[in-house]
Amino acid sequence: MSLSTSTVNHKMEEMINVVSPLNFCLNSFEAHDLDAQERASLLDRIDNKFVINIHDLPAILLAIKNSYSILSINDENLFDYETVYYDTQAFDLYHMHHAGKKNRFKLRTRRYLQTNKTYHEIKIKDNKGLTKKVRQEQLANSTTSTFNKSLLKDTLNIDADDFNKKVRVKYKRFTLLNKLSNQRVTVDINIQFENMDNHHLKQMNNIAIIEIKRERSDHQLKQSFLHSVLKKMAYRETTFSKYCMGCLLTKIKGIKYNHFKTNLLDLSYASYH
Repeated sequence: MSLSTSTVNHKMEEMINVVSPLNFCLNSFEAHDLDAQERASLLDRIDNKFVINIHDLPAILLAIKNSYSILSINDENLFDYETVYYDTQAFDLYHMHHAGKKNRFKLRTRRYLQTNKTYHEIKIKDNKGLTKKVRQEQLANSTTSTFNKSLLKDTLNIDADDFNKKVRVKYKRFTLLNKLSNQRVTVDINIQFENMDNHHLKQMNNIAIIEIKRERSDHQLKQSFLHSVLKKMAYRETTFSKYCMGCLLTKIKGIKYNHFKTNLLDLSYASYH
């Protein structure tokens, strides 16, 4: 997919206008290291998601900076991610989510570009709304052409040969830790979706996805300062899924979408908020 010079220049101007104040805000946070981050890995957790307009992000960050610290590695705090989602030919995992199945899962590989490490991950959601993530680092001499067979067999007793790459998502992420409780916040920006079959691209520079991740025993979302700030700015919690939205926005054919109309409205609202 090719873009005109004027379109590329416009998108670069958009990114520059946002990145400058954003970098200032990120650098104003107290820093924490990777060891502290690992202690708050929260592989068994509850997630609360919000889609916001990117231009509201600096004000939100300045409002919460005294309550959170930011992950910093080698003086960097904004990191590049590349995630590939796998599904069956009939998009069974997508349709499980669309149908509102309480027990469902997603398969993905996630590459951290700064460290060049890749993990195969199974993200499982149970009928209580709890999220569990099982992951295994990919060996240096292996590839991501197929999902990790032994991991999938051992975890869910399913054959990995039935799953192929469907959607790639590239984005930048920074991570915050709540200073008073075991809550972690991830914020994703500069999000790009790619259909792995026809390589159709959809760039989303005007939104940010905020996820508040907390232990299943943590009932303090309503007392989270970040949550109160988002509420005052009229942002509501959503069930946004990068994989499902990637399927829709890159025009994958033959999939249902009626139950995701609210998510599309959330995207539209955030884009023009």
